[in-house]
Amino acid sequence: MEPSPTTTMGKCLVGWAARLALVALIVWFVKERPPEALTSTLVATSVCVPLVIGLLPGVWRRRADAPPAPAGDLERRRKVWDVLSELYLDTELVERDYARIAAILAESGYNACQIEEILYREVHPVLRTNLMSVAGVWAGFDLEWLEAQILRRRRRHSDFAIIPAKSLVRGSWAIIEAQLQNTLS
Repeated sequence: MEPSPTTTMGKCLVGWAARLALVALIVWFVKERPPEALTSTLVATSVCVPLVIGLLPGVWRRRADAPPAPAGDLERRRKVWDVLSELYLDTELVERDYARIAAILAESGYNACQIEEILYREVHPVLRTNLMSVAGVWAGFDLEWLEAQILRRRRRHSDFAIIPAKSLVRGSWAIIEAQLQNTLS
């Protein structure tokens, strides 16, 4: 699907506005700081800017039919929630973890687009703060707690969503999605 000219122009304007704001910030730093303080400021900026950019929201767009409502599909959904929750543990996933996760997701009966929606619309809002925590959960989440948290949230039915801190799991999801596509095709 081709992006509309309005959408493309909007993205360009936002991109240029962000660049101008960054240039203005750098100019202000250089102008207002003594030279010896500039080095420490640049080091702090090089560490903080990527961190802040990583926490910025991302956009999610529905690419296929929505999965069934969670309450009516709990048995299948629990397995998916459980395995997707591993992306939010304070641990480093390796290739065999991604392969195992993709295999479990392939057995769920959902397609990749539906699993992505479950990830970003159900699991991510509940667990994203664990990845931002200094000492996050690393041993695994209680599935009953996770289920209760997901089900108590009001489900929105829009085709677009702003996902806070989407980049925290975007890389892991890309690896799993590629393996899932290979498994399902």
